[in-house]
Amino acid sequence: PPLTAMGWPIVPDGLGDLLVRLSRDYPGTPLVVTENGAAFHDVPDADGRVRDDARIRYIDGHLRAAHAALTAGADLRGYLVWSLLDNFEWAEGYGKRFGIVYVDYADQRRLPKDSAGWFRDVIARNGLGGEPE
Repeated sequence: PPLTAMGWPIVPDGLGDLLVRLSRDYPGTPLVVTENGAAFHDVPDADGRVRDDARIRYIDGHLRAAHAALTAGADLRGYLVWSLLDNFEWAEGYGKRFGIVYVDYADQRRLPKDSAGWFRDVIARNGLGGEPE
């Protein structure tokens, strides 16, 4: 499978399987995915745009897995992306970027990454649509 910048394998079906299993093992318990995201090597290009296609594919795959779990009966009530902003990670410092908004640590400027616009559009249409952009 593909890997994150942390070297972790990307396996969206694992999330779906877990949601279904939790719903089966704990019936009647509403579920919320409170943190789902991954670090990638994000940098602004010459135009000042952060093209984080890998993060879009990551979130898209996990949302599709969550939807499949809903279809299979999981009582999933919410999904939150980790993280809104690039931030200090307790084990990695500022070396890994998880956010859908790029933070320039030198001047604290915030720059929405392509994934922020993509996720905004998913929320606005209340669905994923076709293939990720």
